[in-house]
Amino acid sequence: MLAASVAVMAAAGSAHAAMFDYAALYGGVTLDPPLNVAGGEFDVDTGFNFGGGLGWNFDENLSGGVDIMYTQSNYSTFPGKIESMSVMGAIYYSFDIGSKWRPYIGAGVGGVQVTFDLVPPISGQDFVFGWEGMAGVTIPVANKLDLALGYKYQGANDSTISGANIEYKSHNISAGLVFSLN
Repeated sequence: MLAASVAVMAAAGSAHAAMFDYAALYGGVTLDPPLNVAGGEFDVDTGFNFGGGLGWNFDENLSGGVDIMYTQSNYSTFPGKIESMSVMGAIYYSFDIGSKWRPYIGAGVGGVQVTFDLVPPISGQDFVFGWEGMAGVTIPVANKLDLALGYKYQGANDSTISGANIEYKSHNISAGLVFSLN
């Protein structure tokens, strides 16, 4: 998963500057609500997330791009974990509030690969349709470099793993850097 984030940045570095307007890298904590699996609820500990993306600025307030994110959380009461890897197309709207700080909101759709490791025989993975909603703020810290602080809710259609329906959703809080490529 780290390799995917590095690949995004490598592509940004080797791509012609006019191809993308920005690149982003981020990481933080994942707060999963209890997992609903085959009618039962399972508590999970606070996990982690990291990811990156490339995008375009359509105007000074509207941007869009592709985002890749990995999350992992462990179960609270027994060994095992849930992981996700998502690829989303997203649109962001940032607000001019008369400050260098720029609050934003966004939404995205794409695919989520959910990997579920509970107890045999309920373990495996499934790739399903997913969605996300985002809110946060970007703060300039240097020429062509912004600090981004954000929240992302991510959900997915129920995964079917080993015959069990697994409802995946997560709350993600992250900090990262946004690099202007132009």
